[in-house]
Amino acid sequence: MFKNYIQASVLVSAAALVAMPMVGCQTYERDDQATVSGAPMSVVPDAAKNAFRKDHPNASLTNVEQQPASTGQMLYKFVYITNGDAGQAIYHGDGRRVSPN
Repeated sequence: MFKNYIQASVLVSAAALVAMPMVGCQTYERDDQATVSGAPMSVVPDAAKNAFRKDHPNASLTNVEQQPASTGQMLYKFVYITNGDAGQAIYHGDGRRVSPN
């Protein structure tokens, strides 16, 4: 009986290790499934979404954050994965990309 318990434990542990990478990083295939600081993607201006998609056509979007700039304008930070590499890009609402410092 103890041997069966050990075998079952090993099997469950192995299944968890296989499943972990699949659940560890949630990606969004469609923009409207992502959230912006808890709000739907629909609050991100189309110009910013279109600019991001133009610059990163193969990216899987993982998160979008709405961030106020020091000037009072709203910025949109897109967090994404492309070919296994994580990245981020920040855009103004009108689609202009904020240059990295």
